[in-house]
Amino acid sequence: LKKKHIDVVFMDIRMPRMTGLELLKILRKEYPDIRSVILSGYSDFSYAQEAIRSGAIDYLTKPVVLKDIE
Repeated sequence: LKKKHIDVVFMDIRMPRMTGLELLKILRKEYPDIRSVILSGYSDFSYAQEAIRSGAIDYLTKPVVLKDIE
């Protein structure tokens, strides 16, 4: 992220080393212009709600339809 300009980051809610929610908080603080989208197999409303509060522009549940990403 420090070396290249990135417009959008797609991430899972659960990833190795840190969660998508943790990464969202870092991005919001250090790279506020980058948009973030969470992709998740969890349709739990609390995950989506926290993702939006943490700065995600959208929360998409898997399997994701390409049209939803567009």
